[in-house]
Amino acid sequence: MEIIHLVQAGVTWPHLDRAAGATWLAMVYDSARALHGMVTTSVEEPTVGRNHYRVGVRRRDAKPLSILFNAAVFLVATRAELNQPLHERHLHLLTEEERRDVAYHQPSRLGDLLFNWFD
Repeated sequence: MEIIHLVQAGVTWPHLDRAAGATWLAMVYDSARALHGMVTTSVEEPTVGRNHYRVGVRRRDAKPLSILFNAAVFLVATRAELNQPLHERHLHLLTEEERRDVAYHQPSRLGDLLFNWFD
């Protein structure tokens, strides 16, 4: 499924899903170990002002990364997908309140919508 098809009502709001979050975090730990990296921060859950889970990792080459998870649509995405430009046509399935948030915060990329810090 293309990432653009995940833009739907509720995707921009914080969504706690403890079971999905635990599964995602277990996969992060497994992947980090398999790639000789390590998890470096505690997981941060979605909250007002952030709609996604976030955890810090360090790759084998010592490069730090943040891995994000949007539990509303079970999404962990790649940089190329997140850098797609955001267009008005992408917003038609969002709620009116979400569209107002988009108008206020003016995200320019799809990733800025799906993994946001809207308050």
